[in-house]
Amino acid sequence: MLGINMGGLGFLTEVEIGGEVEKSIYRIIRGGDYRIERAMKLKVTVNGIRTKDCTNEVVVHTRKVSKIRKFNIYVSGHFLDSVSADGGVIVATPIGSTSYSYSAGGPILLPSLRAMVISYLAPPFGSRIRPVVVPTERSIRIRLVGRDQDSLVILDGQEEIPPVHAGDDIEISVSENYAEFVTLERSFYQRMREKLIKYVVN
Repeated sequence: MLGINMGGLGFLTEVEIGGEVEKSIYRIIRGGDYRIERAMKLKVTVNGIRTKDCTNEVVVHTRKVSKIRKFNIYVSGHFLDSVSADGGVIVATPIGSTSYSYSAGGPILLPSLRAMVISYLAPPFGSRIRPVVVPTERSIRIRLVGRDQDSLVILDGQEEIPPVHAGDDIEISVSENYAEFVTLERSFYQRMREKLIKYVVN
């Protein structure tokens, strides 16, 4: 997969739209001047039924605007916390940690880490909740609790699973499948300086 920035931040993209695209494709086809980087994917099941894998993140999002939802979160069967949030819960891969999770206050995970990060969308003001990093040897289970808890499960910001309800379980773990990205020159650290630190922080 070769990421092409069509406009915007484009952290995962390798080339910009325009003449750079043709030059980059020529380099790949004729010269073999590139590397392939593997990125972990997440396996997502809803009430035991497997859905599509995702590369960036899975988001359990409130179905109604401005309605606080309550989630119980478990790590490999161990109860972690009971969370109330106006938006929802994000579980992201290292690649996804630079996207939606990052904008929600989550940490950046280096691509070489075998870990997932749990972040929260709009937790109540003054909440003690903080993002949690979980190793990929563990699984994460999110259960909707309470009444009128209808929520959406969204994969990579595009694929929407039919609504989930109170008592439903969403389980996330590392998938046996990988995403493969074409890398030309820039390292992850260079992209972080150029895309996040330069344009977001300054």
